Amino acid sequence: MKKIYIFRLIIGLLFLVPLTSFIFPSPEIIVDERRKVIDFPNIPNRFIAPGIKAYFKQINSYFNDRFPLRSTMMTMAKKVFKNSSDNINLCLKGKDTWLFLGNGYADIIDKLQGGVKLSGLKLNRLTEKYVKIKEMSEIVGAEFYMFIGPNKSSVYPEYLPPIVFPSTQRYLSPLFKSLKEKGVDVYDPTLALIKAKQVSSTFFYYKTDTHWNSLGGYLAFEGFRELIGLPSLPPLSFIDGPPVNGDLINIGGYVNFPLSSATNDNPLSVWATPLNVIEEEQGLAINSNPISDKIVWIFGDSFNIALKPYFIAMFKEIHIFKHRNFEKIISSERPKPDLIVWIIVERNVDEI
Repeated sequence: MKKIYIFRLIIGLLFLVPLTSFIFPSPEIIVDERRKVIDFPNIPNRFIAPGIKAYFKQINSYFNDRFPLRSTMMTMAKKVFKNSSDNINLCLKGKDTWLFLGNGYADIIDKLQGGVKLSGLKLNRLTEKYVKIKEMSEIVGAEFYMFIGPNKSSVYPEYLPPIVFPSTQRYLSPLFKSLKEKGVDVYDPTLALIKAKQVSSTFFYYKTDTHWNSLGGYLAFEGFRELIGLPSLPPLSFIDGPPVNGDLINIGGYVNFPLSSATNDNPLSVWATPLNVIEEEQGLAINSNPISDKIVWIFGDSFNIALKPYFIAMFKEIHIFKHRNFEKIISSERPKPDLIVWIIVERNVDEI
């Protein structure tokens, strides 16, 4: 009889635990990891093996993010396994206190080392995805550009731990080539940032965070500005900011991680003349004295944060949306933009 009760309890838990993901509200952002929770995926357009596999993988991620007491359990696990080899799947400690995302995030290390290739059906489907986005943008009369936010490991591989050996063939190169052949404009500042770091004593990425900083965003924007033929930004300079307690410290479960005021990784931008900007609501900014009269829609992830001030300084009006809302926004009745920019971090470009 006891076995029957245990069996019933297990069956009940298997039913009730996933059900709580729908009943109880979950936060929009996972604070400790500084990312948005995974949305419930849309049903694939075509019922083929890779699409179905990706669909159920996204469902699994959806429930993982909403598992009851997830944050508490993650915190307890980090304390148990803090700074041990058990957390390298989430975070890698590199040279000179640099931290990098581990392979548990979008197979970032496997892709970097060439263990995962982009080809075949997935390459074709990704190409179709971005071609469709470009075509929908052009239908409403807007220019379209993809704006890549390089992985930190792509710009600063010299600080990776010695167990990681980057491949000479970049994972996304086949996609960039395919998109170019299809007429999709992709702006990738990786090589420009690598060249610029040779003459800079200030880093372009936070040592303990996954994102680029204000200077990295500025240099990337400058390349984009030149690409589309816009005038220069208003004069600005950079000052050293305080040490950054980045998201990778939480992700890696580090306790009392050493931070130094001499890291040179938090430059803060200072405009010579304050910008005349009105932010009417979240995601909308209006510049009353812009350099360009263009209206821009940005569909972006967290890499747009460092870019936002420069877009605001340049354009009359910018609107910022989430990637997943593209089709809804593009088909809405709101006035259409002159330019649509798809800002996305390198590790997430291949999401379908």
